[in-house]
Amino acid sequence: MVLKWYSELGRRLKQARERTGLTQAQVARLLGMPREMVSYYETGARKVEVETLVRLADVYGVDPRYFLAKGPEELESGTEASSSVAMAFRARGILEEDLPFIVEGQRLLRNLHELDRLLQGDRS
Repeated sequence: MVLKWYSELGRRLKQARERTGLTQAQVARLLGMPREMVSYYETGARKVEVETLVRLADVYGVDPRYFLAKGPEELESGTEASSSVAMAFRARGILEEDLPFIVEGQRLLRNLHELDRLLQGDRS
């Protein structure tokens, strides 16, 4: 059961990375880890620490709960804040040194979205 869970988590990590258009090497550089670790996480071969999961969520512009969602309805709510931000990575000519700023922008947008959701009274 645990192995299946890690496999599903890895599939979601890979899907989020591919949606942003980043390579494993770029993600690894952003997080200061070997590229192989990103691969291990995506295949479910290694446990992902909570802190790392939160950092990956920042890079991919999703709520960390997206990776832990149980079903399709929860998955949709986790991607809602990131859909427009993920487009930024698809632009041509983004320099490697710009990626940390894009990640910070995504974190800011995700936090603003969460704040707006709370102010609207949606506590889900």
